[in-house]
Amino acid sequence: MFIVTNMWITVVIALVAIYIIVAVLVSRSRANKGPRPPEYPGALPLIGHGHLFGSGNSDAFWLLLQDCYRFANSNSGVAGLRIVQTQYYMVTDPDDCVTLANTALDKDVVYDFMKPFLGEGLLTATVPIWKIHRKLLTPAFSQGVLDGFIGVFNSQSKKLVSSLNQEDGKKPFDFWTYIGPNALETICLTAMGGATTDDRLTSKYMRATENLYNIIVSRFQRFWLHNNFVFNLTSLGRRQKKYIKMANGVTSAVLERRKNELVNGTPNSEENSGKKLKAFIDLIIEYSGERGLLSDQEIREEVSTIIIAGHDTSASTIVYTLVLLGSHPEIQERVFKEIDEVLGDRDVEKQDLPKLVFVEAVLKEALRLYPIAPFIVRRLTESLKLKHYTLPAGSSAFLAIHALHRHKMWGDDAEHFLPDRWLDKNRIPEHQAAFAAFSLGRRMCIGKNYALMNMKTTLAHLIRSFRFKSNISELKLKIDLMLKPHAGHYIAVERRM
Repeated sequence: MFIVTNMWITVVIALVAIYIIVAVLVSRSRANKGPRPPEYPGALPLIGHGHLFGSGNSDAFWLLLQDCYRFANSNSGVAGLRIVQTQYYMVTDPDDCVTLANTALDKDVVYDFMKPFLGEGLLTATVPIWKIHRKLLTPAFSQGVLDGFIGVFNSQSKKLVSSLNQEDGKKPFDFWTYIGPNALETICLTAMGGATTDDRLTSKYMRATENLYNIIVSRFQRFWLHNNFVFNLTSLGRRQKKYIKMANGVTSAVLERRKNELVNGTPNSEENSGKKLKAFIDLIIEYSGERGLLSDQEIREEVSTIIIAGHDTSASTIVYTLVLLGSHPEIQERVFKEIDEVLGDRDVEKQDLPKLVFVEAVLKEALRLYPIAPFIVRRLTESLKLKHYTLPAGSSAFLAIHALHRHKMWGDDAEHFLPDRWLDKNRIPEHQAAFAAFSLGRRMCIGKNYALMNMKTTLAHLIRSFRFKSNISELKLKIDLMLKPHAGHYIAVERRM
C-alpha cells in the first residue's frame, strides 16, 4: 500500500511538472510575437516570478508591486512578469494605459476569484454581460436619483460625529472602527432602502467582506491556488465558502424583504425634504421587472457589488483624507473656513456641493496619492499594440493607477499633498490618464458622483465638528484587494468649541 501511494504521488507530481512545462512553453511562444518588454528581475525557471508573489504578506505584496512599476517606468513604461504559465505586464506609460483601458475590457483571473461572491456584477462581469447591466443600471446613478440621497448623507454624517464625541481629547485611535460601520449603513440605506441596524449583523457583514478581500489577494499571490479544484480543497477555500455564505445571507434577506415591501406597496421609511428616497434596489427591481432582464440572483449580485464598491472605498478615502489633514493643520483650517462660509451650522444641500471647491480639491488630492484601487488588471483576448511593444493575446496587464498619479507629468512635487494644484487648471495635466482614481476608459466606476457627494458631505460634518491630528509620515500600506493602511493611520480628535 505504501509503495502504491508513493507511486501515485510521483505520477501526480510528474503530471503537474509536465503541465507547467507545456504551459510555460505555450506562454513563451505567444510572447515571442513582436517586441517584448524587458522582464522584471528575479524570475526562476518554470515558476517565473511566482516565488516573489507567494509570501502571502499583503504589505510585502504592495512593496513588490511598487517596485515592479518603478522598473517599468525606467523601461518605456512596460515590464514583463510571469507567474508560472501566465504572462503579466506592468503598464505605467499614460498613452499605453489609455490604450489598454479602452481596448482590453475583459477582467483578469483575479476578478474571477471574486465571482463566487459577486457573480456577474459590474465589477467582475464578462464583457457581454457588463454591457447589458451597465446600460440597465446607469439610470439608477442619475443626478436626480443621487440628489435624493442628500438627507441620508447628512443624517449618517451627524451620527458619525455623535459617535466620535467619546474620543474627544483622548489618544489617537483607529478611525476605521467608526467610519467602516457608518459607511456600510449609509450604502445599505441608499442601495437597499434600509440599514443593517443590528450592530451584530453589521459587524458580521464587515468581518465577512474583509476576510474575503484577504483570501482573494492571498490566493492570487499563491500560484498553486489559482486552480479552482485545488483551491476548494484547502482551508482557504473552505473559509471563503463560509464568508460568502455569511455575506450573501445579509443581502439575500434584505432583497427578499424589499421585494415584499414593493409588492405590498409599503413605502420607503427614508425621506429627504419630504421626498421619498428611491433606493438603488428599488430601481433595479423596477427596471429588471419591466424588461425581464435580471433574475433575483443577478439583482443580488449587483446589489452586493454596489455595497462592496460603495462603502469600503468611500470609508478608506475618508481615512486617508483625515490622516493627511491631521498632518497639515493649515490646510485643515482652510477646509473648515470654506465649510463655515458655505454652510454655517446647517446641513448640506445639493446646491452647496459645487461650492465646496476646496473640500473637493482635498478629496481629489487624497485620491491621487492613495487611490483605493491602485491597479486594475485586464486580460488580453487579442494582441495589444502599444507605443513600443506588442502584448500577446492570452496575457494579462496591470494598469498602474498608483504610478500614473505620480507620473512626471504631475511635476517634481507629485509625491506631496498639495490640494491647491486642483484650483489651478495649469497645474493639472491635460492627459486623460493623469487622474484615474475611479478607473479609466469604458469600464470606469459608475458610482463616481455618488462617492464624491457622500464624501464631501461626510467631510463637511467632520471638519466642522472636530480638529484632527495625525502623522502621515508614519503611514504604512498593504494590499487587501484595495489599498489599505495597516500602520501609522491612527487619528486623534478634538472637539471645536
